[in-house]
Amino acid sequence: MAYAGVPLMHGGQALGTLCVIDVEPRAWSDDEIETLKDLAACVMREIELRHAAAGSRGARARGGDAAALGMSAITTHLFC
Repeated sequence: MAYAGVPLMHGGQALGTLCVIDVEPRAWSDDEIETLKDLAACVMREIELRHAAAGSRGARARGGDAAALGMSAITTHLFC
């Protein structure tokens, strides 16, 4: 069995790990590890987008204007 994992970090805290497992023993190539890191970055952008969207909805419900925050999160998400 082979395992590779990349921590999902936010603000210096590990939220979890994005991992892959293969049933056969193997060495992961540098390209595969870089791809895993890229995917982990995409996961963190998605988490941050959802967090920002939830904050934006909450601010609107309280009468605030968080449209700029929401647009920033959407733009970040598009570049994943």
